[in-house]
Amino acid sequence: MKRHKILFQALAAAMLVVSCSEYDDSSLWKQVDEAQKQIAELTASLTELESQIGLLSAAKNGGLITSIQENTDGGFTIKYTTSDGKEATAIIAGKDDIKSVDIIGTKEENGVLYWTITVGGKTTILTDNDGAKIPVAGRTPSFTTDKDGYWMANGSYILDSKGDKIKSSGHKASLIAGAEKNEDGSVTLTLADGSKFTVDTAESFSLKVFFGGKEVKDELKVEDGTTSLEFTYSLTGKAVENAVLKVTRVESVEASVDEAGGKIKVTVPDPLRKGQFTLMAADESGHLAVRKVRMRGTFSVETENELWKTVEEKLLAPGCNYYSMEFKNITRRMHVLEIDLTNPAIEVTTSYADDIVPNPNGNANKNNGFNLRETLSQLCARKTAAGEDVIAGVNTGYFDSNDGISRGAHIEEGELVYMNNPAVVSSLVNHSWAFTIFKDNTASCGKKAFSGKIEVAGKEYAFFSVNDTIVRGGSASRMKSYPVNLYTSRYVRYPHPERQNITNTLSAKALYLTAKYSSKNMTVNDGWFDATVTAIADGRTTALGEAPYLTDRKEVGIQVTGSTADAIAASVKVGDNIRLMAQMDVEGVVKPIQTQNSTMWHYVTDGENTLNTVPANHDFRTLIDPMTFVCVDKSGSRIMIAEIDGRQVGFSIGVNAEEVTEIALRLGAWNSTRFDGGGSSAMWAKKDGVSGLVSSPSDGKGERSCMNYMYVRKK
Repeated sequence: MKRHKILFQALAAAMLVVSCSEYDDSSLWKQVDEAQKQIAELTASLTELESQIGLLSAAKNGGLITSIQENTDGGFTIKYTTSDGKEATAIIAGKDDIKSVDIIGTKEENGVLYWTITVGGKTTILTDNDGAKIPVAGRTPSFTTDKDGYWMANGSYILDSKGDKIKSSGHKASLIAGAEKNEDGSVTLTLADGSKFTVDTAESFSLKVFFGGKEVKDELKVEDGTTSLEFTYSLTGKAVENAVLKVTRVESVEASVDEAGGKIKVTVPDPLRKGQFTLMAADESGHLAVRKVRMRGTFSVETENELWKTVEEKLLAPGCNYYSMEFKNITRRMHVLEIDLTNPAIEVTTSYADDIVPNPNGNANKNNGFNLRETLSQLCARKTAAGEDVIAGVNTGYFDSNDGISRGAHIEEGELVYMNNPAVVSSLVNHSWAFTIFKDNTASCGKKAFSGKIEVAGKEYAFFSVNDTIVRGGSASRMKSYPVNLYTSRYVRYPHPERQNITNTLSAKALYLTAKYSSKNMTVNDGWFDATVTAIADGRTTALGEAPYLTDRKEVGIQVTGSTADAIAASVKVGDNIRLMAQMDVEGVVKPIQTQNSTMWHYVTDGENTLNTVPANHDFRTLIDPMTFVCVDKSGSRIMIAEIDGRQVGFSIGVNAEEVTEIALRLGAWNSTRFDGGGSSAMWAKKDGVSGLVSSPSDGKGERSCMNYMYVRKK
C-alpha cells in the first residue's frame, strides 16, 4: 500500500520544575520566560501546521494553487483556493526548521487515502470522535495540544499503543519540507520524509465558473420566482483539448453541462432555500479541477434537521420570515426571524423604552415582569399606534435597570442616542461587541470603539458620552477626566411622572451650551454637523438653580466642566456656530451606521466556533438560560434574530453557550453575538393581522420591562 509520511514537531507548555534559594529567584523567572517563549512558538507552529493540512486537503479535493513565493528563511508562502472558491494561505517552514519527532502521514485503503498517525513505529489511521476514519479528501483534521503539551486531534487525545497520552517534544511543527514549480505549471510539494505530492495551479489546469459575467466565488443569492439559471465556465491549461467536464453532485437543484456552448444549465425549485452543484474537470495528463457552486434563496434557514423541526413558518413581509421550532431530542423551543436587509420593503430599527434615556425604575436591579418602563409588547403597540407598520420585535442589550442605562452604545436611525462614558466602557469588557446595521444594508457583530468631537471657535474638543449618568454630577473624578458630555431631549427629569422620587438630575455646577442643529441632527460616521448656540447657562462659580433640560428634538445640550469649561466659555456666545461629529469604529470599519445595540461575546467569527474566547467559568458557559441572539451570514446582508425560551420545565429548558454556538452555525451564521437573556428574552410578531408575543417569558410576573428593543417595520 502507498504511504506518505509527513513529519512534524511541536512544543509542550513547559512543566516548571525549579529549585532556587530563598533569596535568588532569577532561575525561576528565567524558566518562566523560556516557557512563555516556547508556548508562543508552539502557538505559531500549530497555526502553520493547520495551514499546511488545509493545503493538502484542498489539493486532494480539487483545490488550486494561485501563487507561490519563497521566503527569506528558505520556506514558502503558498496561496490557494479551495474547490468552493475560498482563498487561503499556507506557510511552509525553512529546511533548517524541520526536525522529525512525531509523524503524521497518509495511507491508502480500498482506493481511499486516509490521514494516519505514527507513534513508536506503529501506524494507525486517524479517526474522528465517532470512530470514523478521516479521508484526506474529507474533513480537515485539527491538531492542538492541551495546557500541558499533550497532542490532541479533533478534540481527542492521541494515544500510544499502551493507551497513554503523547507529549509533544519540539519547538516547531511542519508537514511540508519544500515546494517546486514544474514545467507544466503544477507545483510539487515535498513532504518531510521525501515523498511528493503534486498540486495544480492556474497555469497547469484551471476551472472557473461565471454567472452574469462575474466569477462565482461566494454563495450566489437566487431571487424568489427564479426557476432556472445559466452559468458559463472557462477551462484553461496546457492539455485541455481532450478534457472531460461533468456535474458530479447536486443538492436541491438539477444541473447539466452544455460543452458545445460552454454553459451549465441549472433548474432550481421555487422558492429555493439552499442548493449546490459540483463541477469536475479532468484531462489526459491526470490534472483534476473541482468547483462547487453554492446557492441560496431569500430564506435559507433549515426548517428541519437532526436538531429541530419547524412547527410554524410565516412570511411576515417581503424580506422577513418567521419560524417557530421545536427541538427533537431535548425540551427546547426557538423562534427565529430571518431578514434580508437588502429588501426595500422593510427595515430594522431600534428604540429605547418610552424613548427616554436614562430610563430608571428604581428597582435595585431586581427584575421580574413589568415595572414602570414599557415592555416589548407595549413598545410595539405604541409604535404601531403612532403609524409605524411594525411586524416583529425582540429585546436587545444588557442594562442597568435601576439607573436606566444600557451597557453600550445605542444608535437609532443613525443618531447616537446613548453612549457610556469611557470609565464605564473600560469596565464592561464583556460588552465590547455590538450588533450593527450599516446604512449600506450590511451588518456586523464586531467590537466597537467610539470617539466624539465638538468644534467651538475653530478649536476641537473631545466629547465622551451622550445621555449618560455622568451628567448627573455624582462623580467629580469622572467629570474631571471627561469634561465634555452631551445630552438631548430624551434626557427627561422625571421619566415616570407618577414616581417623582425617580429623577434624572443634571449637575448644577457646570457650564451648559444649548445648540440647535442647522439642518439634520448629528448621525454616526457621517462627518461634521452644524449647530447654532441658542443659550448658555453658567454654574461654574454659582450653582444653577436648575440646569437646562431640553424638549426640542433638534436641540443638543453640551455640559462642560473644569479648565475645558473655562476655555470654551471665553470663546463662545449665543448665536455662534459650532460643529459636532460622532464616530464609531466597528472592527476597523467606519461607515454610516443605521442601527446599533450593544451585545456580549462574539462566539462565531468568520464561520468558526470562537467560544474559546469566553472564560470557562463565565455564566454564559455554565448556565442554561433563555437567550436572545443574532446571526449574520457571510454576505453580511442576511440576518437571523433568534429567541430561545427557557427556565420552564416540560416546555423549554433554555440553552448554554456551547449549544447556542452550534445552533447559530446551523442557522447559517458567519458571525454571531448575543443580546440579553434570562427573563428579558422576548419576541413579538404580527401574523395574519394578529399581533403579540410569540415567545414565552420566564419571569414569574410575566413579560419584563427591558431597556431597549429592536424591531422590524414595513417601509
